[in-house]
Order: sequence, then C-alpha cells, then structure tokens
Amino acid sequence: GMSRSQATVQFGAIVVATGFVGTFGGGWLGDWWLRRSKSAYLWVSGWTALAAAPAAFVAFNARSQAVSTAAIIVTELLLFASTGPINSAIVNFVAPGERATALALSILAIHLLGDVPSPPLIGFISDRTSLRSAFQILPIAIAISGGVLLPIFLVFILLLINDQRLTKELKNPRFYNVLGWATFAIITLAVAIMLLMQFLGLWGVKLFGS
Repeated sequence: GMSRSQATVQFGAIVVATGFVGTFGGGWLGDWWLRRSKSAYLWVSGWTALAAAPAAFVAFNARSQAVSTAAIIVTELLLFASTGPINSAIVNFVAPGERATALALSILAIHLLGDVPSPPLIGFISDRTSLRSAFQILPIAIAISGGVLLPIFLVFILLLINDQRLTKELKNPRFYNVLGWATFAIITLAVAIMLLMQFLGLWGVKLFGS
C-alpha cells in the first residue's frame, strides 16, 4: 500500500526510534530485575526475544497496514530490548581481560549466523514460493533465538540452585522446583508447536483450520 521509498523511510524511522527506546528499556529492565535475580540479564534477553516471535508473525501476516506497522514496532522494540541485557551478561560472566574478545566474538557470531545467511536464504525460499512465504522464516528464527535459549537458561539455573556444593545449606523449596520444571515443559511445548506450525505454513499446510 506504499511505494518502496516510503517503506524505506518509514522502516528506517522505526528502526532508529525502537533501537533507542528498546535498548534503553531492556537495559533498565535487566538492571531492575538484577536486584532480585543474578540471572536477570539472561531472563530478560530470553523472554523479550521469545515475545518478539508472535509479534513478527502478526507483522508479516496482518491484512491491515496499521496492524502490520504496529506489530513491526513491537517486534523491533522487543528485539532491541534483548541486546543490552545479553551484552551485559557477557561482560559480567568473563574475566575483565577477556571482555573485549568476548564481545567481539559475540558480534562476529551475530553477523555470521544472521546477516550473512538470511538474504540468500530468504531469496531462495522466495524464488520457489513467494516473498510472503519467505518472510515466515523470520518468526521461526526469532522463536529459536528466544524459545530455544530460554529453556536452556532455565534448566541451567535450576541445576545450579539445586547443587548443594554451590548453595551449601540453602536449598530450593520443592514448590519452586516443581514450578520451574513445569515452566520449562510448558515453554518447550509451546515453542515446539509454534515452530511446527511455522514450518508447515511455509509449505501451505495449516493446522486447526486456520
């Protein structure tokens, strides 16, 4: 519903605005949560990335331009909100002398696994189906980044807090252990269903009559 130049300017403005607000908001949320949990940065990064997946799905499938634009803004905000906390986690987890190297490797991995393969991959799918179908891979990638990492973080945290060699006399109550493992199971199942629906959608197969 708009020219290529209009779309370029509008999307560029969205990226600039959401980049500033999302990065600041994610960093603030991570710092606030850090007072309650030492793994706050990982949680914020995982949850925001996971929440961006359904927003991206709406952005690429909405019939209304207004809804699509709003979903793009939400997606961008959530994705940028995940970057600050994960960088803070990297800085906090490595020795001071290794921080520059760790951040450099993180940036390199982001570009090698994201910027480099995404254009040819989307082009490959678009040539064989359609551009709309090709864009469906983006929510999948976002879901993997958040949905796969978040359960891993959760399992890692649960194992640590129940290791008596680390916690000494402190012990995680049974209720919280059950709650934690139940959360892990629900998140894993939800992500598996979402990824299955996305993959089937690439080939025109729709579940639940949608």
